[in-house]
Amino acid sequence: MFVLPVWLQSVVMALSFVLSTGCFLTGCKLPQRTPHCAFSDAETMVPFGVCLLAAEHYVAHKEWPLSQAELEAQSAQLLKELEKRSDLAPEEKEAWGSFFSHITRLTFRRQGDSLKLRIEFRIDGKTFRRTVVLKPGAEVDAILESSA
Repeated sequence: MFVLPVWLQSVVMALSFVLSTGCFLTGCKLPQRTPHCAFSDAETMVPFGVCLLAAEHYVAHKEWPLSQAELEAQSAQLLKELEKRSDLAPEEKEAWGSFFSHITRLTFRRQGDSLKLRIEFRIDGKTFRRTVVLKPGAEVDAILESSA
């Protein structure tokens, strides 16, 4: 069973305005499902989490991550920051730690100033593949909104 890490829950709430700009999901080329276009299932959240971590890395380092290890390091940094601000329940830490276990293949390719990510992941025995192009921006929100 996929449990949404608390950091992703927090980000989802903070980025709710993104939905009003045509839904981030179209940027990540995820299938639209009626009646929701929302951050409610693992099929949506795993690619979103990868996009978010790549955007966070870009803002922090002024360069795109080029490996899963760099995303994992960014995730660990975000976890440290969150732990300083709040108490995390053991199940939340476990969910955070298991996020990358769903990813079976992650490729990074620079396209000019942009980053093309190919994400392959498994949820409940089913394999999903998503591709997203992230464009540089000064803030995480700007990067996520400009994704294609």
